[in-house]
Amino acid sequence: MTEAEITLTSLSTTRSRVLDPPDELIELAAGHRLVRLVHADGRLGWIVLNYRDASRLLKDPRVSSRQDLRHGPLPHARVRRRMEPTPPGFFMRLDPPEHGRYRRHFAGLFGGRSMSRLESAVIHQVDVCLDRLAEAGPPADLAGEFAEPLASSVVCGMVGVPERDRTWLAATIATMLDLTETAERVVAAEGKFRRYLEDLAGLRRREPADDLMSMLTQRQGLTDAEVSNMMQLVLSGGLEITASMLSFGVFALLTRPDQLRRLLSKEVDDGAAVEELLRFLTVSPLLTRTVLDDIDVDGQRMRAGEPMTIHLGVVNRDRAQFGAADDLDLGRPSREHLAFGDGPHTCLGQHLARLLLRVGYRRLFDRFPGIRLAVPESEVATRNESVIYGVKSLPVIW
Repeated sequence: MTEAEITLTSLSTTRSRVLDPPDELIELAAGHRLVRLVHADGRLGWIVLNYRDASRLLKDPRVSSRQDLRHGPLPHARVRRRMEPTPPGFFMRLDPPEHGRYRRHFAGLFGGRSMSRLESAVIHQVDVCLDRLAEAGPPADLAGEFAEPLASSVVCGMVGVPERDRTWLAATIATMLDLTETAERVVAAEGKFRRYLEDLAGLRRREPADDLMSMLTQRQGLTDAEVSNMMQLVLSGGLEITASMLSFGVFALLTRPDQLRRLLSKEVDDGAAVEELLRFLTVSPLLTRTVLDDIDVDGQRMRAGEPMTIHLGVVNRDRAQFGAADDLDLGRPSREHLAFGDGPHTCLGQHLARLLLRVGYRRLFDRFPGIRLAVPESEVATRNESVIYGVKSLPVIW
């Protein structure tokens, strides 16, 4: 059977093992680089399961990120309504040169050098969250009492979101990413989020502070709507993905005690451990694109106009790239995973995420070396209904 003869009528999200991608996709990837996929709105396209092809296609100018061309792979509320053109400033869903024009405004703000200057502030925020955890005592929900507050404190603080609004904002983003929500609730949440950020941008333009939103509003040529859409990307990605990786990474280590021992003993470098957890878990596994011109891949022709989904979770388990890819190995030398994507749309906040994860894991386990699950592994509920994967809560004791 060739790839052309295989068509998935829907995208499976069922996982028989919490830490692994869906079985059906892993099995397909063992023998096929890409197969046909019927996307959620009925449009026939492709799903890419191979590291080399995924990396190449994400850099290919014949592949578009435009929102108005998008066909999502999952039955999220957004696919039940017509996609509109990308709003100004929402550069994740723009192609060059518009994408680059907005992204350049962040030049130097999220690079490795800037993150080095931010490290002491991140350490302080981590320690504040750990102090609160220790004061409350066990048992604790590490997701709700550590990972989410930490991500909110750092990311919202950087953007300029007042502390009083952060809980509401996180809940609104969660609604927007929930696969089970109705179209009405998703649209309402998106509207509230957009209006809030536009109002905040207007306030920061009039009364600038020492934050990212103020900095952007003071630059010539950017409207409040553009700034708010740029900040929507930073917040929605920074809060959900980072918080999920923090808690899910701890879960992975607590259920892989051999790897946790390597981290605790400092046998492995903290940075390398973070890269391996990012690869192994890939909490944001789906990227969607649209083919603009015909592209030949492995003897198959992807036609102009066809939707394409790249499953980063499966791609990051490619044995040809990573060897024993289904094993969590904190000492793995390769850093070339695609958890943050690839090409011009590579995640803008990847260095901030790495910093938060590296400091968060290290100081958590140094502070509570005896931390362990408070319930059996099988009782830890996962976020199967969200675009971002992970654990809903993480009950722990120490």
